[in-house]
Amino acid sequence: MLKINFYVCVSSVNRNIYKCINSIANQNNLNQIELCLIENSKKSTINKLRIKRILKLKNIKIKFYLEKKIGIPFARNKCLEIIRKSKSD
Repeated sequence: MLKINFYVCVSSVNRNIYKCINSIANQNNLNQIELCLIENSKKSTINKLRIKRILKLKNIKIKFYLEKKIGIPFARNKCLEIIRKSKSD
């Protein structure tokens, strides 16, 4: 079984984030999926309970990260830092 990680960088919460998460959750495969959500803002504004409800039904693990340095390069670097530490296929 493959372990697949998805990394999503967000700067503001809108309905497209939930569409993206639903799309990941609806993957029809037998792989183990983990979603890492990196929020790029001064403080967290994501409705974590809503996201956890979506993913709990699909048995997908989720991790939330907050990158306080504003800018997409900082969020991407945070993703790379997490990827280096993770063990996935």
